[in-house]
This record gives sequence, C-alpha cells and structure tokens, in this order.
Amino acid sequence: MKPARKPRDLESDLMQGCGVIVLISLVTFGLAVWPSLVWREYSVRELLTTLGCAWTPTLILGWFSLKKFRESGLAGFIGGAMCYGIFLYMRLMQVFVAEDNPDLPHAEWPRVFSIVIPALWAVLSVGLAAVAYPRTRETP
Repeated sequence: MKPARKPRDLESDLMQGCGVIVLISLVTFGLAVWPSLVWREYSVRELLTTLGCAWTPTLILGWFSLKKFRESGLAGFIGGAMCYGIFLYMRLMQVFVAEDNPDLPHAEWPRVFSIVIPALWAVLSVGLAAVAYPRTRETP
C-alpha cells in the first residue's frame, strides 16, 4: 500500500517558484555576459563573435526554461535577459568613452549600434518568450 501523498502547500510552491526565478535569471545573465569578458568588442568581427556566443546559449536556455518551468521560467529568463540588455548597452557605450584619445583602440562600428543591438536583444528575448510560452494550462 502506497503512503498518502502530502497535499501541495502554497508556501512551498511559492518558494520553489522564487528559487527557479532567481536561478534562471542568474544563469541567463551569466551565459550572456561571459563572452564580453573574454573578447573585446572593437571590431565588427569581435562584436559578432561576442553576440553569437552570448545569444545562442542564452536563447536556448530561455526556450528550455519557458517550456519546463512556465511562469517561473518566463520571469527568470526575462529578468536575466533585461539585466544583460542593460549590461550590453553599458559595455558597448564603454567602447566610445576614450574616443578622443588616440592611444586607445577605437570601435570599427557606428555609435548607433550601442542602442540598436540592446534593443534588438530585448525584442528577441521577449519575442522568444511570446512564442515559446505554452498556451494550454496543465492540471497539477
């Protein structure tokens, strides 16, 4: 004879959901940031390499977290993605800080990319969330 299952507790569900949100957001941010710490974004090739290595695993993680954890995965992924968007904007603007100093390297790409690329990231991550979020409600 099987022992009776303990009914699900609201507080336990909330703590589990909050833990998933924090974990997914930290992993999303970490996956997206590490290429910026490895490569410098002064040339177009370095910029594309950094973005490709950041966006690909992060969007895959977002898809998985949305399918597996539903609302908690959605909140965690969007939270980490928006933190990365702010980081990306500041990192790309940092390249232009020393624009007047001839001794420092200069970016090969226009300054407007510093705004367009983070905006594109926001659209991609929210678009992924809209497409991947399951529409049907599962019963527990």
